[in-house]
Amino acid sequence: MAADTVVVLNEKIIGKPAGKQEAIDTLTQLQGTTHEVITGVAMLKGAKQVLFADVTEVVFNPLTTEQILFMWRSISLTIKRVPTPSRNG
Repeated sequence: MAADTVVVLNEKIIGKPAGKQEAIDTLTQLQGTTHEVITGVAMLKGAKQVLFADVTEVVFNPLTTEQILFMWRSISLTIKRVPTPSRNG
Protein backbone atom coordinates (compact mmCIF):
# COMPACT_ATOMS: atom_id res chain seq x y z
CA MET A 1 0.00 0.00 0.00
CA ALA A 2 1.18 3.49 -0.81
CA ALA A 3 -0.39 6.91 -0.50
CA ASP A 4 0.59 10.50 -1.09
CA THR A 5 -1.06 13.87 -0.79
CA VAL A 6 -0.71 17.07 -2.79
CA VAL A 7 -2.09 20.55 -2.29
CA VAL A 8 -3.49 22.35 -5.35
CA LEU A 9 -4.05 26.11 -5.47
CA ASN A 10 -5.30 27.80 -8.65
CA GLU A 11 -4.69 24.59 -10.62
CA LYS A 12 -1.03 24.48 -9.50
CA ILE A 13 0.45 21.76 -7.30
CA ILE A 14 2.22 23.22 -4.30
CA GLY A 15 5.23 21.13 -3.37
CA LYS A 16 6.23 20.10 0.11
CA PRO A 17 8.32 22.85 1.69
CA ALA A 18 12.03 22.15 2.07
CA GLY A 19 12.51 24.30 5.13
CA LYS A 20 11.13 26.90 7.49
CA GLN A 21 10.96 29.81 5.05
CA GLU A 22 9.29 27.73 2.32
CA ALA A 23 6.76 26.44 4.86
CA ILE A 24 5.96 29.97 6.01
CA ASP A 25 5.71 31.12 2.38
CA THR A 26 3.32 28.24 1.59
CA LEU A 27 1.10 28.97 4.59
CA THR A 28 1.09 32.65 3.63
CA GLN A 29 0.08 31.75 0.08
CA LEU A 30 -2.72 29.42 1.26
CA GLN A 31 -4.21 31.68 3.92
CA GLY A 32 -7.41 33.39 2.88
CA THR A 33 -8.00 30.96 -0.01
CA THR A 34 -9.93 27.85 -0.93
CA HIS A 35 -7.69 25.08 -2.25
CA GLU A 36 -7.81 21.33 -2.85
CA VAL A 37 -6.03 18.54 -1.03
CA ILE A 38 -5.78 15.40 -3.16
CA THR A 39 -4.78 12.06 -1.70
CA GLY A 40 -4.00 9.16 -3.99
CA VAL A 41 -3.85 5.56 -2.77
CA ALA A 42 -2.50 2.42 -4.43
CA MET A 43 -3.05 -1.06 -2.99
CA LEU A 44 -1.55 -4.18 -4.56
CA LYS A 45 -1.97 -7.84 -3.65
CA GLY A 46 -0.57 -10.24 -6.19
CA ALA A 47 -2.05 -9.31 -9.57
CA LYS A 48 -4.92 -7.36 -8.03
CA GLN A 49 -4.60 -3.60 -7.75
CA VAL A 50 -6.87 -0.92 -6.39
CA LEU A 51 -6.13 2.72 -7.21
CA PHE A 52 -8.14 5.72 -6.12
CA ALA A 53 -7.89 9.37 -5.16
CA ASP A 54 -9.99 11.60 -2.96
CA VAL A 55 -10.29 15.38 -3.29
CA THR A 56 -11.08 17.62 -0.34
CA GLU A 57 -11.84 21.31 -0.69
CA VAL A 58 -10.23 23.29 2.12
CA VAL A 59 -11.21 26.83 3.10
CA PHE A 60 -8.27 28.49 4.79
CA ASN A 61 -9.23 31.61 6.74
CA PRO A 62 -6.99 34.69 6.66
CA LEU A 63 -4.16 34.40 9.19
CA THR A 64 -1.94 36.84 11.00
CA THR A 65 1.83 36.49 10.87
CA GLU A 66 1.75 35.25 14.47
CA GLN A 67 -0.77 32.53 13.57
CA ILE A 68 1.33 31.41 10.60
CA LEU A 69 4.44 31.16 12.80
CA PHE A 70 2.47 29.23 15.43
CA MET A 71 1.25 26.79 12.76
CA TRP A 72 4.78 26.30 11.45
CA ARG A 73 6.11 25.59 14.95
CA SER A 74 3.27 23.13 15.63
CA ILE A 75 3.76 21.31 12.33
CA SER A 76 7.54 21.13 12.68
CA LEU A 77 7.25 19.68 16.21
CA THR A 78 4.78 17.05 14.98
CA ILE A 79 7.00 16.05 12.06
CA LYS A 80 10.02 15.64 14.35
CA ARG A 81 8.02 13.34 16.66
CA VAL A 82 6.66 11.00 13.98
CA PRO A 83 8.79 7.84 13.87
CA THR A 84 10.01 6.64 10.50
CA PRO A 85 8.71 3.13 9.71
CA SER A 86 11.36 0.44 9.50
CA ARG A 87 11.92 -1.00 6.05
CA ASN A 88 13.41 -4.15 7.59
CA GLY A 89 10.32 -5.68 8.97
